[in-house]
Formats: sequence, C-alpha cells, structure tokens
Amino acid sequence: MKILISILTVLVLVGCASQSVADKNDRYAQFIGDNNLKSTDRITTFRFHGWSALNSDYLIISTNFKSPYLIKLKSPCNDLKFSQTISVNNTGSSLSSKFDSIDVPGPIKQTCYIDEIYPMTEEQAKAIRSLEKS
Repeated sequence: MKILISILTVLVLVGCASQSVADKNDRYAQFIGDNNLKSTDRITTFRFHGWSALNSDYLIISTNFKSPYLIKLKSPCNDLKFSQTISVNNTGSSLSSKFDSIDVPGPIKQTCYIDEIYPMTEEQAKAIRSLEKS
C-alpha cells in the first residue's frame, strides 16, 4: 500500500511539473503575440554576449550590441535551466533558426536546435523574464 501511495505521489508531482512548463510556454506564446514579435530566420553579424534560460523550451540570448533575442527551441533542452554555461553552434558570423543549435555541457552534452528567433527590446526582455516569476 505504501508503495502504491508513493507511486501516485510521484505521478501527481510529475504531472504538476509538466503542466507548469506547458502553462509557461502558453504565457510565452501569448507574450509573443501580444507584443507582435516577428520571428527572423537569422541574426547577421552574430557575436554571443550572454544568455538566460526561461525554461527548457525558451531562452534569451544577447549579442555584442546588447540586443536581446528570444530563442524558441525545437524540443525541450532539459538541463538548460540548471546550466551555468552554454555554447552556441552557429554558421559563420550569423545565427540561423532551423540549422544552428545551443549546447548544454554536462555528463551527457545536450544539443538543442533553434526553432524560432525573435528580436526584442530590452524592455520586452525584462517583461518576459518577469513572466518566469509569476
């Protein structure tokens, strides 16, 4: 009986965590629509400056000009939220959606491909980061 209760508890917790990610992704998608963010195929003259993870599906990267970009990944990058570093695999001096990727180091390196790139203002980057806390 104790084993059954333990299993049910774990399943409930996993379900809540999954719902939480789905809810956050819905809020990020709504933010993109509400702010009329338009995706771009590439960032030209890309030089990686910094990053912050929103969750396993979205992150913000900034370029040498301190321009923030919202990155939507093709599939969840599970260790992204907990990583201290990432590396960006880009083509030449540009960063392209559908082809380039983010690597998360660890015992098993994760390669996470970029699905969409959204240019943002600094104010929009601050606003979407605040959604993470809500």
